[in-house]
Amino acid sequence: MIVKRLFKFVGVWMCAAALFGALLGCEIPDVPDPTNPGGYVPEPIDHTKSQLYISNFNGGFMTDWLYAAILRFVEDYKDYSFEPDKKGAQVYVETHKSTVSDLTPERNEIFFLESQNYYDRLSTGQVYDITEWVTTPLEEYGEDESIAGKMHDDYRAYFETANGKYYGVPHYQRYATITYDADLFDSKKLFMDTDGKFTKKSTETGRSKGPDNVFGTFDDGLPATYAEFYALCNEMKNRNVDPINWSSMYAMYTGWLTAQMKADFEGAETGLFYHFNGTATKLAESISESGTGIEKVATVAYKPSTPITTQNGYELYSSAGIYYALDFLKNLCGYATPSSLSGSVSHVGAQFNFLTSRETAERPTGMLVEGNYWVNESADTFAQMEHRYGNSSLQKRRLAVMPLPKATPAVGDAKRDTYILDHANSAAFVNSKIDASKLTLARTFFRYVHTDKSLLEYLTVSHTTKAFRFDVPADVRDGLDYYTKSALQYMESGINTIANSSNAFFYARFNDLGYGNQFKTNNYQTPISVVSNMTALQAFNEIKANHNSSTWK
Repeated sequence: MIVKRLFKFVGVWMCAAALFGALLGCEIPDVPDPTNPGGYVPEPIDHTKSQLYISNFNGGFMTDWLYAAILRFVEDYKDYSFEPDKKGAQVYVETHKSTVSDLTPERNEIFFLESQNYYDRLSTGQVYDITEWVTTPLEEYGEDESIAGKMHDDYRAYFETANGKYYGVPHYQRYATITYDADLFDSKKLFMDTDGKFTKKSTETGRSKGPDNVFGTFDDGLPATYAEFYALCNEMKNRNVDPINWSSMYAMYTGWLTAQMKADFEGAETGLFYHFNGTATKLAESISESGTGIEKVATVAYKPSTPITTQNGYELYSSAGIYYALDFLKNLCGYATPSSLSGSVSHVGAQFNFLTSRETAERPTGMLVEGNYWVNESADTFAQMEHRYGNSSLQKRRLAVMPLPKATPAVGDAKRDTYILDHANSAAFVNSKIDASKLTLARTFFRYVHTDKSLLEYLTVSHTTKAFRFDVPADVRDGLDYYTKSALQYMESGINTIANSSNAFFYARFNDLGYGNQFKTNNYQTPISVVSNMTALQAFNEIKANHNSSTWK
């Protein structure tokens, strides 16, 4: 990428500049090691310009999107005065992988972080009131909408406080995905036809409706139900393809997928786990099974519709979604590569195995369980494969996000929505200790990176979406690589929700009531450890029994 090469060059230049700066007495900013590949170091401080300091969590979404925005911003505002007797701006970025509660160093004025308890930061006075920044339409950039107006409904409900204030906004969307190799699916004709057989390529007509239960959409030919997904996996094995892999070293990846499958089954009711205000219709009085393995049939006896409050939140742990999600993961283990169950393969290792399997393995791997951002972490693998094999870059390969199958078959012809669970708890906010003289600069930059132009740039650079609605022009959409286009289609076709709420009862118990604790049994803490040691039904019954009026109190 041109931007990355530019900043690596600037970083090397700064190593020399630091030595001369010490000799000449010029001021060198306190910035990360410029030899760090993720580092960003602009020129030394120029006191004729205004300086802005930003802290960015440099995980799977990387920092390239921010560097690209900075380049444009500095150029667009090179003749603008943010402070008296100054013109233009310099932006310094500190990259890290810390989610600590204190804002360090305090010099940083804007933060882009994940795994945040937003209301904790608010209650301790760490974040600045940006209500006016967020609710005023972006008219200076030719837009009629405000930043708040672009938010998905659940995000807005979370970030807007009870008195209508904003002290932060969502950052990126992180959700669990199953990525599939569309080239491999085409070569093996693994898309389903209307008779339920795997005979089609993605370019052929006559494919099945797919998970959304509608013909003529981007998910045609993909498995609509768990049963169809298992049938696909069996067919892949028959055609000399390993169905799926994931990181066995880190349980969070399969944990994210399990939480996503549960949320999709529950639909809008999944929010009850976070705001405890509404009616649950998918709580199970009991579940019985007949048959074994993937042929097993579950019969659910549902409870009557149950109003949920903070007083009886324990009822939610009888959700049939807990059973179905765990059962899906249990069955998935039967189709996973041995490395996925070994306990020794990292997330990057799983990505590498998935990508290289078509060239190096006797049996290529068809699917990967990961976060939606994973292609960024595999940039080196794509580059190495392109150099060695050709036609292997992200831009040349046809990798795609698979819309998730449903636990039960569709009834009738109604469209079936996918609920996409954002579990990142990411947030962008401003340090409450920001100096008043820097507010104009901070406000301008904050609004700048939330314009449609910047959101589009974020999409093309990071191959993911920020948690906002925005229009994607046809020419931009056509120019996206296959993976990014599929991720955009998936996001646009689904209902975006978050594993969070502004409910005081929830955020006061943030660490106990989060999505990661909804599958814990007496002896096992993660979904993968649960299904490795017991059946989904055993786990469901134990979880249900462990949550009652006594334990809730």
